Amino acid sequence: MRLGVRIPVLLSAAIGVAGCVVVRSLTVGGADYAPGEFFPLHPGTLWVYEVRDAEGRIALERVLVRGVYHLKTQETDATIVEESGGMTGELDLDVSWHPVVYYRRGPFLYKFSGVNFVGGELHEQSLGEGEEKVLPADPAQHQRWESDFDIFRNEGTGYGARVVSVVQPGLELVRVRAGTFRKCLRVDSESVLATRSAQFDGEDVVFHYTDWYAPGVGLVKSEVHTSEPRPVTTFELVSFRDGKGPD
Repeated sequence: MRLGVRIPVLLSAAIGVAGCVVVRSLTVGGADYAPGEFFPLHPGTLWVYEVRDAEGRIALERVLVRGVYHLKTQETDATIVEESGGMTGELDLDVSWHPVVYYRRGPFLYKFSGVNFVGGELHEQSLGEGEEKVLPADPAQHQRWESDFDIFRNEGTGYGARVVSVVQPGLELVRVRAGTFRKCLRVDSESVLATRSAQFDGEDVVFHYTDWYAPGVGLVKSEVHTSEPRPVTTFELVSFRDGKGPD
């Protein structure tokens, strides 16, 4: 999963790989490509991640697929996901859940973070311009993609991100606490976090992501780097429950 906790991590950092083996090549449309569902969104599916920051502090992130949601902002049916925890240090005390919405259009899955749970009801708010692409439906056909979107914008001031993602040519074996996952898709991304304001031109902050997705499971491991060799944040799958019923 592209976890909602990542944006708070980016903002706080701006203000303030063992276990992987290449096992098979990825080719466009060829027999060597092992198709799979790298981002399952079946209602009831539950992921639990261990989140470790650069100081070695650990927190748990819980991600639960709730079900169908009509996203008025994009005028499309979507899937709403509940994310909770995942913040280390003092923020680890925050046990509230945060809704995130995923929707598909054309060859890509998109993420919308502008939904809040207020007074027992879900409310949408406009984050600004652009959309955040997560993954293509067919990574062999779309091995590189770009996103340019506002994280939030208010009266002309806010933060935005420019992200370039590339599928690496090797399917990999990944070992995490939840087990060993074969034929994982590796996606490397560079994200430039920038202040978007007519009055203030802040310094851009660059983050590098390495994400591993297992077919039928989704995100099993993620590392976030800045200019330092040691990850700023690491996500590792601890447990997984598939919400998909028997065929």
